[in-house]
Amino acid sequence: MEQIGVVISLNGSKAKVQCQTKLGCDECGACKSSCSTSATFIDAENPINAKIGDKVYVAIEKSSYSKMTYRAYLIPTVFLIIGILFGVYVLKNEILAILIGLASCFLTYFIFKKFFKDIDFEYKLTKIIK
Repeated sequence: MEQIGVVISLNGSKAKVQCQTKLGCDECGACKSSCSTSATFIDAENPINAKIGDKVYVAIEKSSYSKMTYRAYLIPTVFLIIGILFGVYVLKNEILAILIGLASCFLTYFIFKKFFKDIDFEYKLTKIIK
């Protein structure tokens, strides 16, 4: 996942970059802005020695992208399946199984969204745009 931004400050090997929020962000939480503003501020590693005012590409590290994907999709889906199986095999009621599965899926998603916003995502500047 890569986006374009402008370096607004430097602090050692880190750069603070202002990026325009994309329409497709859907409040994933990776940039901690929850897409409520038109600009997002990201602290990123600066291996390309970008300077203040440079327009740059900012990429999220693969490990951070994997964390975000598991949190947003895989874990709620697992809880959906567990809830359905619990309803079918323990309660022996298919409609209740579907409701419990959906409730556990949504509950898991909202718990992650509310309590785990402090997961640190790792960003890196990849290229200066001329």
